[in-house]
Amino acid sequence: MGIRLIAGLVYIIAFAGSSFAGFSPHITPETRNQSRSKETVLIAEDGLAKLPVVISDTADSITIQAAQELTAYLEKITGAKFEIKKGYTGPGIYAGTINEFPTPSASKGLEIYDNYDGKEAYAIRTENHSIKLLGATSTGTSYAVSRFLELLGCRFFFQNPAWEVIPKSQKLSFNLNETDRPEVLSRYLGYPLSTNFEPQDPDAGALLRAWWRHNRVGKSLNTSVGHCWPEIIRHFKKEFDQHPEYLAMVNGERRGNQLCVSNPEVVKLAIRYVQDFFDKHPEADMIGVGPDDGGGYCTCPECSKRWPNPGDMAFYLTNEVAKAIKKSHPGKMVGIYAYNWHCDPPPFQLEPNVYVELTTALLLNTKYGFDELLKMWPEKCKYFGLYDYWAVYDWIRDRLPSGRTGNTQYVAEKLPYYIRHGICNLSAESGNSWGSQGLGYYLGARMLWNSKTDIEELKKDFYEKAFGPAARTMKRYYETIDIANKPLIGPTFYRLCIDDLQQAEKEASNHPEILARIEQLKQYHVFLYLLRKTYDDRGLSNDERKKWAFEMLKWNYRIRNTYMTFWSFFADQTTRQLSQEFNEPSWWWWKMHSEKKQDEIPYRIKTPVTPEETEKWLEIAKKEYGEPISYEEKIFSKKLVAPELKEIPAQADRLLFMSQGGFNVALASINGEPLELTIHHGTIYKNFPDGKYTLSDADGKIIAEGRIPYGENKLSLKVPNPGVYLFKYDDFAAGCQLIPSDKTKTAFILSKGERFPVYNHNYLYFYVPKGTKEIYLYALRTWPIGICMPDGTWLGEDKPIYHHPRSLKADGSYQKIEVPEGMDGKVWKCVDMVSGSFYFFNIPNLLFVRPQDIIVPEEVAKRDGLILFPVKGSTEPARKAKR
Repeated sequence: MGIRLIAGLVYIIAFAGSSFAGFSPHITPETRNQSRSKETVLIAEDGLAKLPVVISDTADSITIQAAQELTAYLEKITGAKFEIKKGYTGPGIYAGTINEFPTPSASKGLEIYDNYDGKEAYAIRTENHSIKLLGATSTGTSYAVSRFLELLGCRFFFQNPAWEVIPKSQKLSFNLNETDRPEVLSRYLGYPLSTNFEPQDPDAGALLRAWWRHNRVGKSLNTSVGHCWPEIIRHFKKEFDQHPEYLAMVNGERRGNQLCVSNPEVVKLAIRYVQDFFDKHPEADMIGVGPDDGGGYCTCPECSKRWPNPGDMAFYLTNEVAKAIKKSHPGKMVGIYAYNWHCDPPPFQLEPNVYVELTTALLLNTKYGFDELLKMWPEKCKYFGLYDYWAVYDWIRDRLPSGRTGNTQYVAEKLPYYIRHGICNLSAESGNSWGSQGLGYYLGARMLWNSKTDIEELKKDFYEKAFGPAARTMKRYYETIDIANKPLIGPTFYRLCIDDLQQAEKEASNHPEILARIEQLKQYHVFLYLLRKTYDDRGLSNDERKKWAFEMLKWNYRIRNTYMTFWSFFADQTTRQLSQEFNEPSWWWWKMHSEKKQDEIPYRIKTPVTPEETEKWLEIAKKEYGEPISYEEKIFSKKLVAPELKEIPAQADRLLFMSQGGFNVALASINGEPLELTIHHGTIYKNFPDGKYTLSDADGKIIAEGRIPYGENKLSLKVPNPGVYLFKYDDFAAGCQLIPSDKTKTAFILSKGERFPVYNHNYLYFYVPKGTKEIYLYALRTWPIGICMPDGTWLGEDKPIYHHPRSLKADGSYQKIEVPEGMDGKVWKCVDMVSGSFYFFNIPNLLFVRPQDIIVPEEVAKRDGLILFPVKGSTEPARKAKR
């Protein structure tokens, strides 16, 4: 078996002359390189091992485990038995640290800088008739082993062993040299939960830790950013009981779990607490010294005077502790979150032994958005990291598509963006949701190690090695579910996924290892069908929903060890919620498990799922989803105009549109007058960051931009010329209201595959161009929508809800709406096309706030002969668009 350089895995030297502060990894031609060796070493031939695996007499448990794993996989590849030897000096495959096996050609590449940079570094050398798998530490050694196996063709794509790819070779040789280290010092992905739900279950935690090891996910720096202040109070209970003034003053009382930081004795206690910790735990790199979660900071006169921004007192105390331990415990660090009530950097520099971890969401009490904080924090501290939300169970519930790692564009663009801003750590909240997140997890792990990784090459390698003859079909499957491609979720989406999996199964029929992977994905799609029946089918009675919920519980229990779904959290959160909703106490898995009543759980069916069962369920799902529907999409220009239709009476009601997430609107200046609108920012959270807007022309040139503070803000935006401009507003999840001006035509812009985050029940309007015989619409929201033709006829059955009929289902189905004669070339009305995802395939995706606020693509206005830009008060007649 020959070895080739893998294009997607060849390393490119980065970081020369980085313009950002914060951490910068020591990436040089010495620490990151790959080349062919002058000699080729034979490893095995015809089932016989040609070399032993050699470890040092002083090898630790990590190295011993790596050596054992190496022999096991080499045997799987070659069929040969490999021996592990200690104290051996002849030709062999050496696994150990650079200190255990000194190698001049690798020594510079394995140097450790600033205590941490390089602790995971590895080197592979093919020389002197041997192969050396070396690490700066034993962790680096284990990575050298994993990388060596990867270069031999092994892959460890997902957590479940079925996703291991092990090549077969009669003759195995090797001739590469490589050195590398991670760009991000610490990469923490997922929960290594080790709970065995049944005695025969594999250890999920051990499997996840193995996946980490095989994909080089680890920590050179063990960060800690916990909420420490309550622990200080408990640790020194006697002192705090004797001195209540040590506690924060809140509403005139000394109480709670926060500290009075202006009191010097409190600072001394915090220092003592941290020193005691490091005395007891000399192996620890860091301890968290952050305040209690939430608010309740001290408002005593001295604290209020010294820290007008209460978050600054948290960083002050952190800094004072850092100064003290720099002297008493050199090399040790303290950590603190930047989130919630202490997001913004303080006005002073932090000590070099302070680590700050900024969250990518949940930013409160801040004047800035995340991107601004990302730039600001590395200017204040040397060690800076992120807490990211890749796949939070409460947010995704194992749906497809979902999660940040369900979007490969996020992985390909955002992670390198974070690294360029000097992060030394990324902690990703994620779980065993490999059905929806697996590819993103795999790509993300590689990107955090090397931000120059070729994502497309890595995907290609995944498709080819995981699916062999079905690679092309599975590429289409993963592109279908990729959030980056703006999928339209609904029956057609799920039907296309199932069709691809069944087609891939036929193409790989002679490859049982590939069929096992496809079968797991098929089982996951049965779960998705049962999940949709339980939660999304609004036509079901409560009793019917209960039956589907029970089927979902049974199925998810039986596929728990595939890790396609995050059973650990499902078994607690989802089963608890369903048990309460349907008054079935025995459904709550964790409670029954803790009370040792597992035998009373009614869905605890121990027989594994068979492929025949999976196929039967998928055929039921396919029948309900129906045949895939595809509408040819009509592409309109970005050049918008604001015509008039004389037959439409002006509507003068004061309108208000609520949103969380912001909005994109088109605003028309008829004669070059300023654009007017009112935005009320912070309608949900007044302590979130200020909103941000940009105004641009049709070519994307920014005309104006600015920030919107809390409260009601009337905007009057000057423009260079008459025309339609695009206004984009980001409320940073604070909540907002848009109050359109009756002086400015306003229309919301719908985007394919994106959520329209307006959520109140106002009517909206859209234009149906002349000659349109049918309207093709995609709609997805919790409840039905209503559409009314120009003659006042509501589509569908008359079911008045909220004083208007809503009878068109919005379950993600593709809708075909007939346009009667005489109803084209006019404005239609809709209601509740909000708080969901909506898209017109063949008419403009613009929803006007009033019937007279018509904004359409220029070519539509010209073709339909609409009147453009009448000048009010002018003696000249309004002009008609030329055909």
